[in-house]
Amino acid sequence: MKKGRIKPFFQALLHLLMAIGLLAARQPAVFQKIPAPTGSILSDPAALVRQIDEVLDYYRDFGSADPLLTKNPPCLPAGVSLATIQTTLVFIRDTVKEDLAKNNPIRLQDPAFWARHFDVFRWRPPLEKSDRASSIRVTRYAVFFVPGRFKKDETYRYALYRVPDDEQGLGVAEARQRKETLARFRYTRQMVMAGAYDRGGAKPLVWLTKDGLQKALMQGTIAVRLPDHSLTYFNVDRDNGQPFNPALKNPDEQKRYWYFAEVPAAKGYGPDVASMVDIYPGVALAGDVENLGLGLVIGLRHPVPRSGEWHIHLGILADTGGAFSANLSQLDYFLGTFSSAAAFKKASGKFPEYVEVFLFIKKPI
Repeated sequence: MKKGRIKPFFQALLHLLMAIGLLAARQPAVFQKIPAPTGSILSDPAALVRQIDEVLDYYRDFGSADPLLTKNPPCLPAGVSLATIQTTLVFIRDTVKEDLAKNNPIRLQDPAFWARHFDVFRWRPPLEKSDRASSIRVTRYAVFFVPGRFKKDETYRYALYRVPDDEQGLGVAEARQRKETLARFRYTRQMVMAGAYDRGGAKPLVWLTKDGLQKALMQGTIAVRLPDHSLTYFNVDRDNGQPFNPALKNPDEQKRYWYFAEVPAAKGYGPDVASMVDIYPGVALAGDVENLGLGLVIGLRHPVPRSGEWHIHLGILADTGGAFSANLSQLDYFLGTFSSAAAFKKASGKFPEYVEVFLFIKKPI
């Protein structure tokens, strides 16, 4: 090959790999150590403690069996590990609990406290995007109220199915080893919606409209109002092994399908519903746990319109999803439970789409 043709060839190859996301989580210089940022620190201290406890409980109960948590994530800043993430969480939790118990001012709301006790890393997206090169995209997600029925009818024709009957009693690892024989891995979303289980094989938990089903599959948790006026929460449990395709904008074209379980509250990270962490509005973030690690303490900084003031919202990386596979350019912010898309849109409008993002890591003693 002639020397003059080598560079264009490798440039084309690099662009192709970037386009399909294979290099997205491997780009250098994503994180830069900086002084603590200025701005008003905003958080719900009690919710922050609950979220931290949920994440630490997961590490304690399931961390040794989780392949993503048995080695340090590849894209963390140098010197940062899963151990330092947990140390940071414990320090923040204990500080808040002490302040609340003594009825003292919450030290986490003092920028000087962060400057004194934490190393700060600015997070920039790995693929520079013109004017957005220094910011991370922050989308929002929620739990929606939708109507449902105990029995199928002409309007409520789409079920949330329990994990299929042939998998009941099997752990996640055992089921994965037997995937060639299990119904869960046999059917795509389209096949299930077309009636793959009409003659049995999986128990319908509740019947929804098509819109309700799509909301459940997209958001992960759904709150269903039933004719007897009861409200029941359902959360994704195990998927069919099909990858999420971010290039498909029409949800009807996605092959990935989730089976559900009844839960008491919204759930986040975990291989199945039995281990998933509870998530709390205003403090839970979804992102690339595989490459960043569960439980990162994250600050979202943005200016307040017209006032010129800067706000920093504190959150915990406690959730993930198919959209975050090898994705170091985006986070998803959990806003809570909403009765309508309009109410969710109104709440979402209070937060900009692109913000400055920082990682907070406890300084060594």
